[in-house]
Amino acid sequence: MFTRIQALQETGFWRCGVFHSFEGEVHAQDAFSKGQWDILKNEKMLKLTETDEKPTKKPSNDAELIARVVGAIEVLDHEGFTKTGKPKIAAVRDLLEDDKDAITSDVLDEAFAVAKSDDFEVPEAPAN
Repeated sequence: MFTRIQALQETGFWRCGVFHSFEGEVHAQDAFSKGQWDILKNEKMLKLTETDEKPTKKPSNDAELIARVVGAIEVLDHEGFTKTGKPKIAAVRDLLEDDKDAITSDVLDEAFAVAKSDDFEVPEAPAN
């Protein structure tokens, strides 16, 4: 048995490090940890339905890695961001030494999108 996860808003919804579309996607049970399934099942912005359909795709990146990268982004000071407001990959890799080889620009972009969807704001440089 598999689970179809659909966002209830047309723009989609991020949860557990994965973007969930309005159209929905089918996931295998091993796509998320037990704790993540609990979060997904209790999320009011998502609809979960049991199905016999095969999974449409695997999550694009490891959800636990994304969560660690989000945490690192949230503790960066203003120097950890580029002038355009994106987190610097080197700054995140410095904070997550054990994951540095797994942190690609795609992982960083996905984690930054998750952080922004949770109302994260890039810290401003202190006034002189």
